[in-house]
Amino acid sequence: MNKCRIQRTFLRRVHDLIGDKNPKDTKLNRRALLFIQKWELSKKNGMVFHAGLQVIPIQDTEAILKQEAMTGGMPLSRDGAFNYLKRSYVGFKKRRIMDWLNRVESLQLNKRRVQVARSKPARGREGATNWRMASFNEGRFNLGVDLFDIPREWSHFGHFFVAVLQKTGYTWAIPLLKKDAKKNLVALKRVF
Repeated sequence: MNKCRIQRTFLRRVHDLIGDKNPKDTKLNRRALLFIQKWELSKKNGMVFHAGLQVIPIQDTEAILKQEAMTGGMPLSRDGAFNYLKRSYVGFKKRRIMDWLNRVESLQLNKRRVQVARSKPARGREGATNWRMASFNEGRFNLGVDLFDIPREWSHFGHFFVAVLQKTGYTWAIPLLKKDAKKNLVALKRVF
C-alpha cells in the first residue's frame, strides 16, 4: 500500500464510495471501487483507513511530517521517521521523507540530542597513557602516544612512533622498522 501514489481527489472519491450500497457504475467509480476492494479500505471519523492505519494522499504528506516533527515524537532521520510514521499512516515513502528533512534542516539544528549513557565513556584526549605520567610528572594525559602506519611508497620504515606533549604541543615522530614492544620502549625512552 505504501507504494501507491494516492492523490487527494482520488482519495476523496474513495471516501465517498466506501459504504455506498449502490454506487453509480462509471469509469472513475469503477477504479475507486476496485481500489477499495483490493485494499479492504474502511472509513472512520471522515478519514480512510487500511488495516487500522490512516491513508494519506501525497499532497498531505508534508503537513503530517511537520505536525509529527513539531509534537516531538518523530525522529529526524529518514529510517527513524519512516518507521515512526508507518505505525500510524500509510502513504509515506522514504524518498519524500528525506527530501522534506533536507529542506527543514533548521528543525534538526533546534532539536536537542539525547545523551546516551555509555558503558565505557569516551576520553577527552587522544593517545595512550603511560605509567611514567604520574602526578609528580605533571599528571596523567600529559603525553599522548600513538603508532601510525607509513605507506611503503613513502619510506622503507613501517611505522611512526608519535608522542605529543599535551601542555605545549611539542611532538616527537620517530620512525620504526617494526612495531614490537622492544622498539616502542626504546623510542619512548628517547622521548624521556
